[in-house]
Amino acid sequence: MDIEEDYGLFGVISGLFMTAWTVGIADIKFDLVQSNLLASGAVGRIYPIASILYILWVFSQDVTASCPPDHTTHKYGAQCVASDVIHSNTSTAMMSNVLKLKQKGPVLHRSLCTSSSSSSESLTKSVPSPSSTTPHRFSQVCVVAARRTPIGAFQGSLASLSATRLGSIAIKGALEDAKIQSKFIEEVYMGNVLSGGLGQAPARQAALEAGLLPSAVCTTVNKVCSSGMKAVMLGAQAIMLGLREVVVAGGMESMSNAPFLLPRVRSTKHLGDFNLIDSLVHDGLKDPLKNVSMGIFAEMCAEDMRISRSDQDDHAIKSFERATAAQATGLFKTEIVPVTVSGNKGKQINVVDFDEECSKFDPDKLENLPPVFKSNGTITAGNASSISDGAAALLLTSTMFAEKHGLPILAYIRGFSDAEQAPEKFPTSPSLAIPLALQQAGLHLKDIDLFEINEAFSNVDQLSSHVPLAQERETQVYDMYDPCCMGFHEEDLGIRSFWELR
Repeated sequence: MDIEEDYGLFGVISGLFMTAWTVGIADIKFDLVQSNLLASGAVGRIYPIASILYILWVFSQDVTASCPPDHTTHKYGAQCVASDVIHSNTSTAMMSNVLKLKQKGPVLHRSLCTSSSSSSESLTKSVPSPSSTTPHRFSQVCVVAARRTPIGAFQGSLASLSATRLGSIAIKGALEDAKIQSKFIEEVYMGNVLSGGLGQAPARQAALEAGLLPSAVCTTVNKVCSSGMKAVMLGAQAIMLGLREVVVAGGMESMSNAPFLLPRVRSTKHLGDFNLIDSLVHDGLKDPLKNVSMGIFAEMCAEDMRISRSDQDDHAIKSFERATAAQATGLFKTEIVPVTVSGNKGKQINVVDFDEECSKFDPDKLENLPPVFKSNGTITAGNASSISDGAAALLLTSTMFAEKHGLPILAYIRGFSDAEQAPEKFPTSPSLAIPLALQQAGLHLKDIDLFEINEAFSNVDQLSSHVPLAQERETQVYDMYDPCCMGFHEEDLGIRSFWELR
């Protein structure tokens, strides 16, 4: 659809609407999502005379100033501001927000750009159809700082600190690392799974305690083990779309402080005892649909894929060796924020600056440990990660912002993806997500030297290497990480794994 410079299209559309009005067609729909007319973002249903006034107003606007600075410009001055333009197939491509034309054109709303193949095809004649690998159409996202707390053992040195307190320590550490003022932080995403008893808005608590301004928009993310990684994805998307320039993304958990629940007491007239429910298990470690532990699902997948007990034990030992070597060489010190903990009655002050779980792992006792989830199972307390406490935070910015303010660019985020399937198959989900993320980034399996996959069980990494993902990489390095000997706290594992890839 060509846009005439003399606004001839305006006369045609105005005439059509005026004609429609005179013959009594008084129920025309306009999708005014994110328009300047309806700030609420709701879908407007207005009469023709209001429609005509709206079009008159739109054609009089100069929208140049509202266009993000680093989006690809079309030959007519068009800039695509879309969150879901990621597929080359025109039948599925959506112009989800607004197609803005500089000076010489109107704002085309979704009512004029439908998702059907015919309409999309006609639109792509003037606006090039984006391919599935077009991150260049968006603002580029980079990581300028990343810090984490030590990983505390269950009821260990960090047990006296809440999840929000741990989160604030990680956030503050990342800001201090980047030497950036808190006024620049526009949004915060923090993963947190065990939110019971934490109070309102855990992410906001952590942000304010870290010294961020009250104007920073905060969101808590609960996607169980993927919460921290999803927080990064949401933050990156906000920057890619030009909605934000600086975002904090991370995760925080204190499994030691997960409360016990006493359900239905408020409304039940009951004689006798009530049963307490451990929220750590109920909200964090058990599938609510089938009422079984996630460890049972891991056992089922290990059996289906023929992952033996010895395979998992060997993997746990490798994890232990890597972690202890990193501790010995001081590698973790560059990412850990020391945590000051008050002792009994506040008299004793301890500074925790190391991961506690590594020192508790004993490879010699591994083969004698009993199965945890099934009497004849393969998963033990030694080849699965332990329950623990901790937090981590990344500071994300647009590349333009980082360069303008002289911030160190530690990494670029080139792509990401979610993949889900039946809950009982969750251990193999990484093998579904990785190809999707590579496709979005325009990369192939052969381009990758290192995969870092985290989960609570050793067999998750091994299961991912048994699917077609690994079969295509016969000559490539295939290395993985899991938190077996370092500890598992649900929400920030993805953040730590993301940072380890540096």
